[in-house]
Amino acid sequence: MSDAGVVFHLPENWIARAGGDGPLTQACPEFYARALAGLSQQRVPVSTAVLDRDALRDQVEADNRFHIVHEGALRHERAMIAAPAYVAPFWHLDASGGRRCSSIAGKTFQAHPIDKTRAINFFNAMRQVRVVQDPAEVAPDSLLVLFQKPNATLAPAYLDRFEMLETALAHWSGPVLLRLHPEARKDQAVMDRITTLQDAHPNLALTEAHITALLPAVARVLSVNSGMTLEAYLHRTPAILCGKADFHHIAEVARSTEALEEILKAPAPGRATAKYLYWYFAQNCLSANAYDLPEQIVRRIHAQGYEIYDLILS
Repeated sequence: MSDAGVVFHLPENWIARAGGDGPLTQACPEFYARALAGLSQQRVPVSTAVLDRDALRDQVEADNRFHIVHEGALRHERAMIAAPAYVAPFWHLDASGGRRCSSIAGKTFQAHPIDKTRAINFFNAMRQVRVVQDPAEVAPDSLLVLFQKPNATLAPAYLDRFEMLETALAHWSGPVLLRLHPEARKDQAVMDRITTLQDAHPNLALTEAHITALLPAVARVLSVNSGMTLEAYLHRTPAILCGKADFHHIAEVARSTEALEEILKAPAPGRATAKYLYWYFAQNCLSANAYDLPEQIVRRIHAQGYEIYDLILS
């Protein structure tokens, strides 16, 4: 098939010359540079295209190639979405989408089949890279509440940010630390409402401590669906989510204020954290540093029914 191959749809500033197999600019993530170079070495025809979301479906349907799209929500039998998977160097490459939309959300996590030693070694290696700050000096019974940037990544939320915070203030027995996304601080209505809550609840404190220093120091972390939940897992800090996420499997999920109240009042359950992180990242994501990254990409393309080598030779 003359037009078999793989097209990478990337932001314009990542491509020095669109329509060919490079070169990519320095702004382009290493994941794509390694993927393009590795697939080329395996004699897979590759090319790049400037990402145009309005024309994307028409572009995919205009040829017989396989299309890898940077982020987004395109569903097509010859397309997958690539997106950073919260913690470097891991990436999603998934027909369902990236981050909260990834197919990991619908999978069942089972701890018992996973080798404990392998999982612990993986967990410790991740901690060596990611855990670089000393814990913040806060009360150990603190609840950390994360206010994310108010955009589409919060959807669908089971509770909005203030429902979540007000429930926490009513039912958490210790200090409540509120860490705001910088964009939230620019919203005067949000800040005024927080000030009102502080006047009514002396246990509520705004904090500007670095989030990676807060996560190991608190008793639990609460958010709609913040990707920092995965960082919390690295410290074995229990997490509560109030929205859709693809890393919900070992978190407690509150779909109502009543459910959140019950979660906050009860002790946090134990979790197989090391095995979960190994399952999530090593078994369901791709590492940009993997020596066999091109082979892993080809396997995922084949799993979607696009037999790339057969089509190249046909």
